[in-house]
Amino acid sequence: LIELEKSADAGRQAEIIEAVFRESHSMKGAARTVNLTIIENVCQSFENVLAALKRREIVSGPEVLDLLHRGVNILGELLASVKEEGILPEKAGVRDLLGELDGVAKGVEPKRRTGTGQKPQAVPPTLVSAEETPCEEAAPPVLRVKAETMRISKQRLDSILLQAEGLLSAKLLMGQRILELREIIAYVDALKKEWEEIRLYARRAGGPEHPVINSAGVKKLTDFLEAKRDRVSNLHDAIASLIKASEQDSRSLATMADSLLEDLKSASMLPFSSLLEMMPKVVRDLSHDRGKEVSLTTRGGEVEIDRRVLDEIREPLIHLVRNCIDHGIE
Repeated sequence: LIELEKSADAGRQAEIIEAVFRESHSMKGAARTVNLTIIENVCQSFENVLAALKRREIVSGPEVLDLLHRGVNILGELLASVKEEGILPEKAGVRDLLGELDGVAKGVEPKRRTGTGQKPQAVPPTLVSAEETPCEEAAPPVLRVKAETMRISKQRLDSILLQAEGLLSAKLLMGQRILELREIIAYVDALKKEWEEIRLYARRAGGPEHPVINSAGVKKLTDFLEAKRDRVSNLHDAIASLIKASEQDSRSLATMADSLLEDLKSASMLPFSSLLEMMPKVVRDLSHDRGKEVSLTTRGGEVEIDRRVLDEIREPLIHLVRNCIDHGIE
């Protein structure tokens, strides 16, 4: 609707009217599906005006566009009520709006609505609170619905899924390392058992009953020690190899975890333009209410910011814009 207001090209205006008509028609059908009759009725009356514009039975003058903007505001409030409260209360002004929309669709001149056009009272050069806005008429309401979902690009999601699959291989490797460690523990337990047996044998051989170990006993001890030296050497090599493999696994896992964390952080980032999308509507409603002509220019919308930060700065940003229109544009 804001683009329709700014466009002077008849062909472009027809495209915009058609696009808005389709959006309204879709919402009407969705409302009917879930039995939200009030929203369905508003969309139907809204659609009637757009149909008259398409047939060029009426022109998209300021009064007609103001009426359509009021319809958008009412729809926003109704949808917010459903989202936040789960119910659809009777909103003040809906019946009057429906009457005006239907009248305009039939060629009746819309009611002329003007802003206060009054200069604000003198205030200190500081931001005033929303409750202390020094204008006789309150600013139009701004729809604030906290997003519970967000869109992620397919490329970014694929990257996260690929890294998550990489963690599965790391999981399998860690399971393999645990099996290897258990084998080493079993090997050490067997070695301890054998060592204990030969220690007992040596103690008996050197006791009062056997003061001197015979050659057979010496050979048995020597063979045992030789065999165990080789097994201990193998055990050392196995542990060293396992430590080296575990260090490599740890580095790989740390890299994957860091990369996944960065991608997850990146997934929660949104372009600043997602917050700026509502600003033209906010500025348009406020400027019309104040009787001022305001041009909004934004830059840097491509900069990505954490979604939680965007949620926090939404209210202050709206407040800053409202103060600019109230006190900065005279």
